[in-house]
Amino acid sequence: ADLVDRGDVVAVLHPQPRSWTLQERRALRRRQLKRYGFWHFLMMKLARNRFGWTPGWDESRDVQDCECRFFPDVDSGYERLVAPLATSVPDINSAQGLDLVRSFDADVALCSGGPVYGQELIASVPLMLNFHTGISPLYNGSRSIFWTTANGQPQLTGGTLMRMSAAVDGGDVLAHYLPAIERDDTPGSLFMKCMRGGTMLYHRVLDDVSTGANIIGLPQGRPFHLYYEAEWTAYQTLAIERNLRRGLCTRWARPERVYEYWRMGETAEEAFRQALLELILDG
Repeated sequence: ADLVDRGDVVAVLHPQPRSWTLQERRALRRRQLKRYGFWHFLMMKLARNRFGWTPGWDESRDVQDCECRFFPDVDSGYERLVAPLATSVPDINSAQGLDLVRSFDADVALCSGGPVYGQELIASVPLMLNFHTGISPLYNGSRSIFWTTANGQPQLTGGTLMRMSAAVDGGDVLAHYLPAIERDDTPGSLFMKCMRGGTMLYHRVLDDVSTGANIIGLPQGRPFHLYYEAEWTAYQTLAIERNLRRGLCTRWARPERVYEYWRMGETAEEAFRQALLELILDG
């Protein structure tokens, strides 16, 4: 809502999750069982509350509680500002989706979440940007923002502003946002801080785009971690609960940090490498 309120937004598109037929769901289940085994499959289903109960950290409750705390006016803001511009799109990569995106003749497309976008869709807009809730290339893929706490590495929690790429979270990096870490933080609160930081970065990069600045990104190389949705299980929710109970975030408390590489010119690549090294070696 904040981006709509302060920017010249022509449309808001909501790509819808793919609808699976019964046969497709059964085939997917067979592939997952074959690849991961029965016990992993069972733990995966437990993490998604398929049995009415999730062991360990409750993702839904944490995210909902933190959304109310960080964005108390999100529902009213959406109805007032976003809903009049919003359109649901069954398949954003389809011919109909492409035609819809092109019809708005936008200068820039801002993305957050959604499916993997094809190259034809990316090329349909002069500049397509993505905010990934993970520090690329350290944590890419699904639930990156939660994996850091599950792995006992909240200091590697953050967000990445990048050019959109057909590779999952693989676009050239424009900026990193590292939220402040406080003793009572949870994965939900760190996620909300990152979303707030992503909005800030979008405002700043759009200001530069409007002045004709050349927005240059830095290739990120291969990711250290690339997680898929099927890898998230009850083991991770239990690990998060244990880490929070032990006060993990207290150990890694820090102030907010922002690295805007697209504004650094010739020093950007060195700053990018230095920021990643400091995170890995010092936290």
